[in-house]
Amino acid sequence: MPATFDTLAASEALQAVGVESGQARAIANQLRLAAGAGQGVTHPEIEAALAKLETKLLDRIAESERRTTAQLWRLFGGIVAVAGLVVALIKYLP
Repeated sequence: MPATFDTLAASEALQAVGVESGQARAIANQLRLAAGAGQGVTHPEIEAALAKLETKLLDRIAESERRTTAQLWRLFGGIVAVAGLVVALIKYLP
């Protein structure tokens, strides 16, 4: 769906605040080109893009949770190992 832009109204508004006529027309034409440069996006396209982003985000969250769980287990194992070493040193050293 092409964007519509009223160049005459824009040009007149610019002239009303002191922009010269030629400059106002040039600015209005550039604004019209900029307004028509993009393609319109439909609501279903936006929903599809958001669903895709949501899926990616949930996948990354799940991966982060898996990594965090693995790191916590490694930390717990290290703490148990150090505690066992301390107990052994206390018990067997004179």
